[in-house]
Amino acid sequence: NVLMGDFTGHGLAAALGAMPASEVFRAMTGKGFSIQQILAGINSKLLNLLPTSMFLAIQFITISRSLDHVSVCNCGMPDILFLDAGDHSIKHRTPSLGIPLGISGDVDFNECVEVVKINQGDSILLVSDGVTEALNEEKEHFHRERLEAAISECHPDEATIDSISRALREFCGDATQADDISLAEVP
Repeated sequence: NVLMGDFTGHGLAAALGAMPASEVFRAMTGKGFSIQQILAGINSKLLNLLPTSMFLAIQFITISRSLDHVSVCNCGMPDILFLDAGDHSIKHRTPSLGIPLGISGDVDFNECVEVVKINQGDSILLVSDGVTEALNEEKEHFHRERLEAAISECHPDEATIDSISRALREFCGDATQADDISLAEVP
């Protein structure tokens, strides 16, 4: 299991929800619970803990033991991107199919989970909205188009995340960022 989360807010306020969400994720993953059960567990914990103005947007993947498919859930985050092993092209996208966690107890996580077939060597790219909303010194956003260009311009012997990081550095320069910039590439 891999989970990328993005709480509303910044600093200490946003960090308050991270520990309980992490504890639920680790405990339930260790006991072999399904993706839907883990999401429900985290959601329940956050509903009881967080003020109504806070929530957790997530990208969650569970890789099958056979390595031929993954179960994915995207609640309030940019598309989860599935990249082809050969040319790093985007072969599938999983958009946000549910609301972020900690907002409502009336969520059917079975409706938010998608099963996607994968091939040997494919990778999965998780990104926070801070990537597409990254600013340059002229206050322009990086946007999805630049993200996808960085993916397509990736050299064959380079990790996709390195190509994106380089494009972000070149675009942003020394501009101060308003949001976190989080990337994870899961081979």
